[in-house]
Amino acid sequence: MQARLRARAVAVLRAIVQYDFNHIYAIERSAQACDQDTRYPALAHLGPDRKSELVASGDHNLVHAAGYCRPDYIGYALVEDARICSVSFYCTHLIYAFNWLWPLGIDELCLLHVATRAGQAGRGMATQCIRASSADLMRGGIRRLTAFIWWNHIASQRAFVKAGWRHVGYSFAFRILALPRLVIRFRKRSRGQPHDK
Repeated sequence: MQARLRARAVAVLRAIVQYDFNHIYAIERSAQACDQDTRYPALAHLGPDRKSELVASGDHNLVHAAGYCRPDYIGYALVEDARICSVSFYCTHLIYAFNWLWPLGIDELCLLHVATRAGQAGRGMATQCIRASSADLMRGGIRRLTAFIWWNHIASQRAFVKAGWRHVGYSFAFRILALPRLVIRFRKRSRGQPHDK
């Protein structure tokens, strides 16, 4: 009974108070000189035509990721023995839903989602998918890639650091009911790195 009341109280509180607290990670073209690591499966483009493959995998992580297989997103997959092991999805500033939180430039993309097949955990697949897809996009002319990582997703933060991304700031958004949203952005200035505008 107590657990049910507590759960209901938390649900009511969440309906009244909405917040987002994220670590912001980014990588710039000048910092990215990485090619496909031959120790890992090959990188392939992942378009809407392969959405059914993710759904049919039966893997919870990949089934959830299938929702990102859209014509307006840029998708990648690490494929081993004709099986998708890990996926990543990006979007442009034109359809990016959080410009109010952390604006993107016209030559920037946001990494929206990364997922790895459950049986592949511990092999560094997510890191390699981030690393290889980043390199491919930057070879295609993208200047900068950005990702929001929820404050308590420590494993994701580690994966991005291993993939060569830098922790560049924080974003915090807070809203009570229908009142205007309070947004705070803090961009870190790293030694030897120019301050982003």
